[in-house]
Amino acid sequence: DIPSGKEKEARQSLEYLKHLFDYIRRIPVSGFHALPDLDLFAGNLDACWLDLDIPVGFGLGSSGAVSAAVYNWPA
Repeated sequence: DIPSGKEKEARQSLEYLKHLFDYIRRIPVSGFHALPDLDLFAGNLDACWLDLDIPVGFGLGSSGAVSAAVYNWPA
């Protein structure tokens, strides 16, 4: 559920996740050390969003958090 007042952030997060998914699925399997479950990612993409307190563009913090979320996607 999206908390009241977070609708804009949730829409932006969903768009970011969709772009990320499109990017990831184009990477050859040989390009991964551990392949994320892309079927699970795709099946839940419209139901999830990321609510991060890490500012985007400040080193690897936000990218690392997103990477960890993709690899630890809830089943």
